[in-house]
Amino acid sequence: MTINHLHVYGLNRVSQDTFGFFGAAEGFIFISGLVAGSYYSRLAERSGEAAMTKRALGRARDIYLTHIVLLALMLGGAVLLLPRDPASTHMVATHDWVHTPHPLTTLLLAATLLVQPTNFDILPFYALMMLLVPLLVRSWKAHRAGWVLSLSGGLWLLSQPGVSASPHLPSWVDLGTFSFFAWQFLFVCGLTLGYLHRSQAAGAWFTSARTWAVVFPLFGLLFVMRHARIILGAGFVDLRAAHSWWVAKQTLGPLRICGFALFAYLLAQGFIWYGPLLEKTLLHRYLRFLGQHSLQVFAWSIVVCYAVPYSYQRLGVVGSRSAQIALALIGVASLAIPARLHAIYRERLRVPAAPPPVELPHRAA
Repeated sequence: MTINHLHVYGLNRVSQDTFGFFGAAEGFIFISGLVAGSYYSRLAERSGEAAMTKRALGRARDIYLTHIVLLALMLGGAVLLLPRDPASTHMVATHDWVHTPHPLTTLLLAATLLVQPTNFDILPFYALMMLLVPLLVRSWKAHRAGWVLSLSGGLWLLSQPGVSASPHLPSWVDLGTFSFFAWQFLFVCGLTLGYLHRSQAAGAWFTSARTWAVVFPLFGLLFVMRHARIILGAGFVDLRAAHSWWVAKQTLGPLRICGFALFAYLLAQGFIWYGPLLEKTLLHRYLRFLGQHSLQVFAWSIVVCYAVPYSYQRLGVVGSRSAQIALALIGVASLAIPARLHAIYRERLRVPAAPPPVELPHRAA
């Protein structure tokens, strides 16, 4: 979870391009595609393509409705608090909620995905990708994965600055942090690997020590290049500023993809070597539990992203870093609450309804 606009010492720095030229967003989108590719391809084999399509479209519907509910909740809260609480001005202004003169107009434009406020651009992206999942799975089953990847990569290339002219859009249109035509490439790559993981074993090159010996130095080089000012001193140039389009987040710059691909390989190697040990840890079980209820956890995380900075103003701890960190950690820990509630709800749905009482025949008088 990338927590933007949490004015807390360290938290935003941890989630913002921590691993070189990329951050947590690349990992979440890639892993989402990986899980979707494995799950929906298995569902298509077991229950048929019709069942797979129904489940994917239902998931897209749930994500979109969650997006709308959260938008209404945030806008309603801002409207109710703003007139009577000066602290809410900070909450609204720093999160760019004021796109249009009227909140209902903002809600309508956000519902049509023409306006995507801060932290409200990832759920629309997932909803659109889930609409494409049935088509992608059918294409792979028809052995057209190469065509899909080529088309996806072509869309990413066309979305890069200077390659194609950007369309002229009205000033009030805000498509958010993630360009769909760029970031879909990372999601499609994850979907492809998730599908292939179920159909064939990893190649010998994947577990080769020689490959690891090449990937590790390359990743280390990119890491040092990104954090040169911290590692090598202030005299070195920050390449992120010097070549911004190479590492641009909105269009998923080439160095972001390259760095993430190298890191993903090293991380996969780590799971291959130490996976059985990691699965026994409490942290693995906790993260797996949150992952099983990802939509509910992510929805609550957006509420936390807005509520925690607002609480700094209300509690008067704007100048206290220790208090801010404590409140932020409480907000992060609260992510287990929606996961537990959703787990209880699912368990109750599985409980069969009690049979109706049997009417015993009345004995004749």
